[in-house]
Amino acid sequence: MEVDEFLERYAAGERDFRERNLVGIDLSGQTMEGVDLRRAVLMHGKLDRANLAGANLREANLQHASLDRAVLTDVNLIGASLSSASLRGAQLVGAGMRAANLNKANLEHADLSRTNLSEALIGQVKLGRATLKNANLNRARLVRTDLSWANLESAVLTGSLLNRARLDDANLTSAILNGANLEDAHLNRANLSHAKLVGANLQCASLVGADIRNALIGWTSLRGANLTKASLYRADLGWANLSDANLTEAILISANLYQANLINANLTSTMMPDLY
Repeated sequence: MEVDEFLERYAAGERDFRERNLVGIDLSGQTMEGVDLRRAVLMHGKLDRANLAGANLREANLQHASLDRAVLTDVNLIGASLSSASLRGAQLVGAGMRAANLNKANLEHADLSRTNLSEALIGQVKLGRATLKNANLNRARLVRTDLSWANLESAVLTGSLLNRARLDDANLTSAILNGANLEDAHLNRANLSHAKLVGANLQCASLVGADIRNALIGWTSLRGANLTKASLYRADLGWANLSDANLTEAILISANLYQANLINANLTSTMMPDLY
């Protein structure tokens, strides 16, 4: 379908464009609120700055599409394929993206507040400086994902895979990461205050200068982690595994270390709780 025909039909009140072949279509800057594009093929499409608020793109194929600064608030993208798509600065507030494929997509500076990304494939995605406040990322696959400087305040990441993810300078205040796998992840200078990491795997993670005050980290593996100059003030580390961890100049004042494993941990200049 050509661009002119699509826009004429939309202007005439038509909204149902399900399963249409729209490969490479250029709809940049167009307004298409509430359009139904379920299972439509929009590979290599150009939708920069387009307004698709409330649209239905369930299971649509948007591989390699360009949606920079597009308005996608409350859009249905469940099961959609957005691999290698560009969504820089896109507005995705409240979008439904459960089980969507975002592998290698670019979402830098995008706003995904309150977005449902549970079970989504987000491997090697660029999410630097993106906003994911209150987003649902349960069981999401975020392996090697770049989340540097991202805002994940109060986000839910229970059981998510964040192996080797980059979360340097990210805001994870009050985030829920229970059972998440953060092995070899980078969280240098990240804000994890009041976060919940019960049963998480942070083995060999880098948390240099991280703010982990008042966090719940009981039963968590921090074996071999680098916590140099990290603040763990009043953190709950009961039954945590800190063996071989580097806690040089870390702050553990008023922290709970009940039954914590500190075998071979580097405690050089560490500020320990009074009972230690």
